[in-house]
Amino acid sequence: MKDAEEAIRGSELDVIKAKSEALGTAAQKLGEKVYAKQQAEAAAAQGGESAGTAGASEAKKDEGDVVDAEYTEVKDKK
Repeated sequence: MKDAEEAIRGSELDVIKAKSEALGTAAQKLGEKVYAKQQAEAAAAQGGESAGTAGASEAKKDEGDVVDAEYTEVKDKK
């Protein structure tokens, strides 16, 4: 991050772009690690549920019938 800040203070466009790309790559890697940690924590939390709780939550997800359909609106002329 400091390299990017220093590059911004300079006037060389190529250096600014290179440092900006490096910073973006580092941020992406950090985001991937955070996402992986959240996924692992969510999987651990689901694994800790009892069978009855897991079944109840699964049944709750399936409530209601959802139908995807197209329609046209018809207005009566009276």
